[in-house]
Amino acid sequence: MRFAQSIVIAGSMMLATAAPCAQAQGLSPADQAQVAQVEAYVNRITTFKADFVQIAPNGATARGTMWIMRPGRLRVEYRPPVKLRIFATPQWLIVEDCKVKEPQYLPLRSTPAGILIQERIALSGEFTVTSVKRENQWITLAIVETKSPEKGQMRLVFRANPLQLIGWTVVDQTGAPTQVSLENVQAGLALDVNQFGFISKCE
Repeated sequence: MRFAQSIVIAGSMMLATAAPCAQAQGLSPADQAQVAQVEAYVNRITTFKADFVQIAPNGATARGTMWIMRPGRLRVEYRPPVKLRIFATPQWLIVEDCKVKEPQYLPLRSTPAGILIQERIALSGEFTVTSVKRENQWITLAIVETKSPEKGQMRLVFRANPLQLIGWTVVDQTGAPTQVSLENVQAGLALDVNQFGFISKCE
C-alpha cells in the first residue's frame, strides 16, 4: 500500500493549496498572489493525464500513468513489475494490489483522493503553505497539515511560464522523502468516463 499512499496522498495535497492559508502563515503579498495563482490553475483543470516516475526513500523506482476527470474520477496504473492500480468513483476508492486476493473498497470521503477529485478545490484552513520559492523558471510551494505539521511536509514543484505542475516530494514525519516527477502532462483533453470503470486484471 505504500505506493498507493504516495500517489493518492500526494495527489490530494497537490491540489490542496489555498490563499487564506498563505495569508495566515504570514507570507509576503507576492507569495500570497503566487499561491492564489496556483489555486486558480488547479481549479481550471477538469481533465488531466500524466506519466509519473516515483522514487521511494530506499531508492526504489516505479513508473506509471494517472488520469483525472473532475468531479469524481481517478485512475492510477503502475507499470510492471508493480502490479497495482487505483480507481476512484464518486463513492469509492478502489485499490487493486495483485499481491492481495481481493481489491479494497474504501469510502471515497474517508480518503485523500476525495479531495483530489472534488468539484471545487478550496481547502482554507486544512493545509498551510509555509513557503514559496522561486528559482529561475521553477516555483516550489511547501505545505503542511495545519493541525498536524509534525506529520511531514509536501513540496509542490511547478514550471513558472506557463504555470504547470511537474512534480512533488512528500517528506514524512521521519524525514524520509518520496519523490514523484510528472512527464507528458496533458490537461483539458477529452477523456471517456468508461475508462475509469474498474475491471480486475489480477490473475
